[in-house]
Amino acid sequence: MLSPYPLKEHDEYSFEFVTDQGIRYTVYFLDYSSMFADYPGIGSQIFMFNIDVLTGDPSENPSDERIGLTVLEVFNSFFQKSQNVAVYDFMFITAILSIFFMKIRVQHCLSKEMREFEREG
Repeated sequence: MLSPYPLKEHDEYSFEFVTDQGIRYTVYFLDYSSMFADYPGIGSQIFMFNIDVLTGDPSENPSDERIGLTVLEVFNSFFQKSQNVAVYDFMFITAILSIFFMKIRVQHCLSKEMREFEREG
């Protein structure tokens, strides 16, 4: 079973991790509450999510599923510490999760087909 990469927490809003291929990422939240000051009904704590490559070339290994798990772990940690917050830029998050869960479904289907093939053989 896959697990997230170990996280180095810089502060409650920023984290860093290094992949098995040596690619170093920073994952962080920026306080964007001031951008929504005219909309008090939205809430007072609004953050923008970002992920940046610090070193390395992610295109060399684009299918590293542990990156998605690690981003989920960052969100888990962030929401455990921060109550009643909103995170801006869910388009990126949705894309990561869609790719991750699509791969899981494909792997599940392939393993099911392999079991059926082995029974027939």
